[in-house]
Amino acid sequence: MLERFLDGTAHIDLAYNGETAIVKVCQHNYDVILLDICLGKGIDGFGVLREIKEKGNNMNTPVIAVTGSATEFDKEKFLSCGFSEFIAKPFTKQDLLDAIERVTSDDV
Repeated sequence: MLERFLDGTAHIDLAYNGETAIVKVCQHNYDVILLDICLGKGIDGFGVLREIKEKGNNMNTPVIAVTGSATEFDKEKFLSCGFSEFIAKPFTKQDLLDAIERVTSDDV
């Protein structure tokens, strides 16, 4: 879904599990990272975020939590854990673009 929403708008580099995401953030620099919380088996989104914040080249990159948990408590939890923004499924293309704009604008 993210790939379809951002096609033609941004260069996208996909990782289908947490371990691959960690390898990619060690190898590349990103303007923003969209990170699903539930990644199946292995490390979850919170673990990936901890690794991102500890690794040099993306430690200051905004990270948007993408999740099916949509309560206000969850949003506060995600932000207090170090995510820059939170977007709950289901979301529209405009919701996604707005979240990216909020974390990449010069006013942040």
